[in-house]
Amino acid sequence: MQKFMTVREVATVFRRSSDTIYRWILEGKTFQNVIKVKDGYLIPESEIERVIEEGRNDLHQNGATNTKRGTAR
Repeated sequence: MQKFMTVREVATVFRRSSDTIYRWILEGKTFQNVIKVKDGYLIPESEIERVIEEGRNDLHQNGATNTKRGTAR
């Protein structure tokens, strides 16, 4: 059975505000598979995993280094 996360839970995973997650959903670029419910959205855990994996792949393809505030680690 597929598990789902609320916008608030997804915001915690990505360390972003709920408003940012709502914007990502409405833009339709980040999350491609969401379910509209009466009081918000549900995002499948598989969709969260896909977005995280795509982010990792983008970092590797672009040769990015692990940086924080402009200082390489």
